[in-house]
Amino acid sequence: MKTMETATIALHLEMTGEHGSRSLDFSDKLENYAHFFNEVADHLHESGLLALEFTSTFESRRTHIEWVMSFSEHILHKIHMVPPESLSPMLLIIHEAVSNAVYHGNLNVPDEIRASKTFHEYEQDLETAHPETLSRQATIKLRLFPDHGELTLTDSGKGFDYHRELARNHPPSPEREMGRGIYILKQTADEIRFQDNGKTLYVRKNWRQR
Repeated sequence: MKTMETATIALHLEMTGEHGSRSLDFSDKLENYAHFFNEVADHLHESGLLALEFTSTFESRRTHIEWVMSFSEHILHKIHMVPPESLSPMLLIIHEAVSNAVYHGNLNVPDEIRASKTFHEYEQDLETAHPETLSRQATIKLRLFPDHGELTLTDSGKGFDYHRELARNHPPSPEREMGRGIYILKQTADEIRFQDNGKTLYVRKNWRQR
């Protein structure tokens, strides 16, 4: 079984600019994030960038989640396609979507566990008792354009009753963990929809075109 130290995340990057399109593939062994990002960033100097898409499949491990969050944040700041006022909302969308996919979809973390333990503590328990669950994967696809961003996230869970959560017009009660992320997404995004019994989430955020 792969360990957190040796696990590798693969990244597929597509860029469309004034001079055509490019498709690139990278991989990271989670050993030197700064070196990896700088390697990718060297390819992000396309003038007149019209679209950027990156796709990555990751496991339900804290190191993988942190990698995805950090990479997404650095990409949003690096390419200057997202206006400053939309950076925080877009990062919030990514954070909530990834968290929902891992915690609720792949790991089905019980509410009482989420209230009493940190994710790191719960991960340690799973590493001992059910290490195979941490290998459950999710796939993120982030697409950025001059006037909007799109996020698609697919988990390996069983799905859920997303119709009920989407119909909710008020935040869940403080003691209820399930549904909070979806409510935040509804308040932040311009479009949100689910497919495949709730295992695939699509979110769109519009912003002004420069």
